[in-house]
Amino acid sequence: MPGCGFPLARIVVFFSLLSGAAVSDCIAPWTTSEIVMSRKLYLDLAPGDIAMADQAYGSYVDLALIQQQGADGVLRKHHARYTDFRKGKKHGIGDHQVKWIKPTRCPDHMSREAFEALPDIAVQHLVWAILDSNQ
Repeated sequence: MPGCGFPLARIVVFFSLLSGAAVSDCIAPWTTSEIVMSRKLYLDLAPGDIAMADQAYGSYVDLALIQQQGADGVLRKHHARYTDFRKGKKHGIGDHQVKWIKPTRCPDHMSREAFEALPDIAVQHLVWAILDSNQ
């Protein structure tokens, strides 16, 4: 029956790693994607800020939007993105820089004009291993 039930919302929050305080938030209907909500929060980033997120956010669009604000992103590369370590500029073992080219498909939530304004971006790939001290 329309009008009955409890409304559900989705909340995305940016936290400060320094203090643990909520820095920015977005509340939207449950049907709204967290990715779309996070991309709105990127506008609150200031130059010099560092955004950290999991591999769901490791896309060209996310990194380009973060860099447009003058901020940096530390994101795990999306599993579907192939990295050829033979290309790009090598800085050391497991550390190289590549240029990501803008994809041809525009995200559904983004206008074509905003998508076309995104630049090609330079991405620093780092590979590391966590060693078990008991071995």
